[in-house]
Amino acid sequence: MLAVGVCDLPETGGSIFVLVAGLFLLVAGVTVTRWVRQSAGRLSIVVAPLVLIGGLALVPSAADGCFNPSTDAPSLSVVGSLPAPSTPLLSNAAVVAGGSVTVTIGGFTPNEVVQLIVASTPQVIGFATANAQGFVTLTGTMPQGLTAGGHTLVAYAPVSGIGFAQPITVESTTVTTVPSATTTVPSATTTVPSATTTTSTTTTTTTTTTLAPVVYQVGDVGPSGGIVIYDAGSVQSWGRYLEVACAGWSDGTCGGDDLTDPRIEWCSGTVINGADGILIGTGEQNTTDITAGCSTAGIAARLANDLTLGGQDDWFLPSKDELNAVCKWAFGDTVNTVCNNSGSGGLTLLGVGGFGEFYWSSSEGDGLPWAQVFVNGEQANVTKSDAFYVRPVRAF
Repeated sequence: MLAVGVCDLPETGGSIFVLVAGLFLLVAGVTVTRWVRQSAGRLSIVVAPLVLIGGLALVPSAADGCFNPSTDAPSLSVVGSLPAPSTPLLSNAAVVAGGSVTVTIGGFTPNEVVQLIVASTPQVIGFATANAQGFVTLTGTMPQGLTAGGHTLVAYAPVSGIGFAQPITVESTTVTTVPSATTTVPSATTTVPSATTTTSTTTTTTTTTTLAPVVYQVGDVGPSGGIVIYDAGSVQSWGRYLEVACAGWSDGTCGGDDLTDPRIEWCSGTVINGADGILIGTGEQNTTDITAGCSTAGIAARLANDLTLGGQDDWFLPSKDELNAVCKWAFGDTVNTVCNNSGSGGLTLLGVGGFGEFYWSSSEGDGLPWAQVFVNGEQANVTKSDAFYVRPVRAF
């Protein structure tokens, strides 16, 4: 069977009624032509073309094509009604004309086309297809000739109508021209006229404005869809924030508060070289040491290390202190140094979703890894073959 792709008729190019009317007039033109030719040859020369032309005029033009995501932008009224995203499209909202921008944003229907648009015109500067989790990464180049000042950057899915808009500032560029220097060579003693050499030097200066980075609060949704559970207050060698993966992370998606954390071993029967960091900021190196020194598939550190969630693949098994920060957030403990859930009435579901009782850290001490009991916050060294829960974190 032969399948033929057909575009919808454009709204201004012809409805079904007009199409039927056009075909009717074409058939009528042929019929009238035959009748008139039999009765009056001269009349057919005048009437038949007029009827045929009338039918052709009603048939939609072949120039009416399909929707083109690279050029067909929504109207300003559509763009003006779009909400702001929960996470900014650009962390630094200052751009320059002709500069490149990259946006990663979720919330779209899986596998639908999403456009990146400068809404001042509007003008499409890029498009891509959302992944199975509804996340999309869009890259585009700001149009040359954009006036300096306020504009709007838009991520918009024309089929579902889902979209997000963020104000941006187009920075001005300043060109400074150094006046030309003139050097006059004195005339020689002969009758040769003096020679004049003129040198022009032009220096182009670009004004760059650096805006403050996005500041997160503990409890905010992180860049990857998890929850920010720790803020160092300033940028450290490892980053500034810790984000814990959302409930349901093990299948690469977020959703629900039910316990979905896998329960697996640390790495039984293997001596690991390293993995001895316990402080915040050491979990990523611990995870690297474990995955390099343990060939067992499906261990806790490897499961965290191999995770891609919310477009990010830098997840790791938390260190002893990083795991304690997760526990403190989960049970709202802002007082104690070590997470204390005693008196809370048992396990609590807060923000990041459900937690189990025992969780692995990536820290090892005296040949035994550290684990934490989320029921009461206790931390202890346990055997590597125990099956405890895993919840990855990432630093940024």
